[in-house]
Amino acid sequence: MQPGARILLVDYLTVVGPGTRPSRAAPFDEADIDALRRLGETVAQVFEAAASRSDAELVRMRDRSCGHELGSADPRVCGLPDRLRHLGKVTLFHPTAEGMRAVADAVFTHLKN
Repeated sequence: MQPGARILLVDYLTVVGPGTRPSRAAPFDEADIDALRRLGETVAQVFEAAASRSDAELVRMRDRSCGHELGSADPRVCGLPDRLRHLGKVTLFHPTAEGMRAVADAVFTHLKN
C-alpha cells in the first residue's frame, strides 16, 4: 500500500428499514421484508468486520440512509425495472440519483476528517 493511502469501505444504503411494511413501494410480504432486513443487518456486520480486520475506514451508509428505505417519503434505493431482473424471486436494488449523491457526500465528508 502507498504510504499515507487511505482505504475506504462504503457499506450499502438501507433497503428495508425498521418501519418498512408491505406496500406498492415495498412489494413484499412480511416474511420477505423480515428476510431482507436480516440480510441488511448481516451485510452491515460483514462490512464492519472487514473494515476492522483490514484497518480500512468504514463509511456507514446503512446508518446514514436509515429513514430513506423502500416505502419512505424519500427513498435512496429502488428496485430495478423488470426487464433487468433475473427470473424467479430475485429482487435487485439500485441507488437512486439522490442515494448516490448521499454516498458521494458521505465519502467527501469522511475524507475531510
